Amino acid sequence: GEGCPLNFAPMASTTLQLLWGDLLAAYFMTRTGFTLERFAQLHPAGNLGARLLKTSELMHRDFPRVPKDATLVDALAAMTGGKLGMTTVMDGDVLLGIISDGDIRRALEKAQRENLNPLGLSAQAIMTAKPVSVDSKTLAQEAARILESRKITFLVVKDGDQAAGILHIHDLLGAKVL
Repeated sequence: GEGCPLNFAPMASTTLQLLWGDLLAAYFMTRTGFTLERFAQLHPAGNLGARLLKTSELMHRDFPRVPKDATLVDALAAMTGGKLGMTTVMDGDVLLGIISDGDIRRALEKAQRENLNPLGLSAQAIMTAKPVSVDSKTLAQEAARILESRKITFLVVKDGDQAAGILHIHDLLGAKVL
């Protein structure tokens, strides 16, 4: 029989068919070199696909930037236009730092304490040097862990020493990494 106490349901044959299907799938995956990365490409909306996304696949390549001698007003305009709550501070192609909403608040508080004109402050004077960054090959899941542990909302994504993009927490939420 089939193993069903009522001799009604095909229990043994369906189990055997599942076994054969799994064995064939495993065999062909091994023979063709099928990888997790390829699976993720074929199923980008699935949980595994989200777990295997790289920061380079989610980052903003067109990110806000200002030169080091930009004014506070220039930085605010770049932040507003970039819609990421930040701007990078660049010396040509070299990343010097970032300016976040928090950096602006701290600069305004410092200017008030020291009786300075905040509009006269340069981007380089306001910025956070050496911002938290990840390599473009870093898994988005690892980037999410860094954002959560550091309690920040964005990371600079680098290709070698060059700033390649910005990864915002909303990008991770949209891709269901978080």
